[in-house]
Formats: sequence, structure tokens, C-alpha cells
Amino acid sequence: MDEAENGIVVNNPHDGFFRKTWSNLENVRSFLQHYLPVDVLNLMDLDSLTICKDTFVEKELAAYS
Repeated sequence: MDEAENGIVVNNPHDGFFRKTWSNLENVRSFLQHYLPVDVLNLMDLDSLTICKDTFVEKELAAYS
């Protein structure tokens, strides 16, 4: 995910790392399969996951530049 393409400026490199990592469905599926308990995974359909390009951070919690 290129910041210039999506119009989001990331001032925090950690945020950029997570945005890049979680923008790949295989990364997300692998993480969930590895870290969630089996009983929770059984309630999920990992094949139905989709990437949402929007951000849901409240304005009050956004980083200040």
C-alpha cells in the first residue's frame, strides 16, 4: 500500500508496518490461524475476509504532527 496512492500520510513507521502487513489477506489468515484458539477459529470463515481500505481511528486518537 503506497501512502501517496491512498492519500494517507503515516507519521508513525509502526503504523505503516501494520497497515502494510494487514493489507495482505494471507498475512491476516496466517496470523489468525496461528494465534486464535481453535474454538474461536471454528466460529469464523477465514475465506470470507476482505480488506477494508478505510481507517477507523477516532479524530481524538489520531497522531498529531
